[in-house]
Amino acid sequence: MRGIKATMLKIDFQCGPAKKARVCKSQGVSHQPRHCIVTALQERSLVVCWRALESAESMKEITSDLQKSDRRLAHNTNLPTSAVRAVCIDNCHAAGKEEVRTKKIFAAEVKLDPFHWQQRWDLILESTTSKEASRFWSAMRQSIFVVNEEEFNGARDLAQAKKRRGPTTKQMPAEARTTIPPPAALRKRAQKVLAHFFHLDSVSNAHF
Repeated sequence: MRGIKATMLKIDFQCGPAKKARVCKSQGVSHQPRHCIVTALQERSLVVCWRALESAESMKEITSDLQKSDRRLAHNTNLPTSAVRAVCIDNCHAAGKEEVRTKKIFAAEVKLDPFHWQQRWDLILESTTSKEASRFWSAMRQSIFVVNEEEFNGARDLAQAKKRRGPTTKQMPAEARTTIPPPAALRKRAQKVLAHFFHLDSVSNAHF
């Protein structure tokens, strides 16, 4: 971790141990030592820092660790100030005190990661369990995560060698590594998906 460089971080609060998992301090006395684990990953998915938290999804407990990591990252890139330009956090921490606290640590933009960004669209859907919602999510995922031609051909050849037959379109995402396109291309792709479904919605409402 000491030699890692980073310009973007993804702070993720992961599931902790089961509630029934407890530590016995003495006869008849037990407690749950940790509630969840938080990890900070850089743009290449390498761990910058991690910690087991005593409270559920608390930024206060990891403030000092993040500050130390920020100074170490600046040292690794030979910069006098923070090298981190953007921080992606969970949906529940995207606004309010946690966002302000994160900006004070890194002096960077605080954004949602792709998974929690997609969850924000639940508010405009009439039903999150309908067929239309499933189609919308499928199209939005395809606009965000793309597979380049070289990766696609390599994954196809690998899957064909394993199964001795050509893989289906549904099997390809599991074999190929996806990437997120640059901001300009990503915005264009997402806007096309939204425009398409807004058009379908307006056409369906016109029939009533």
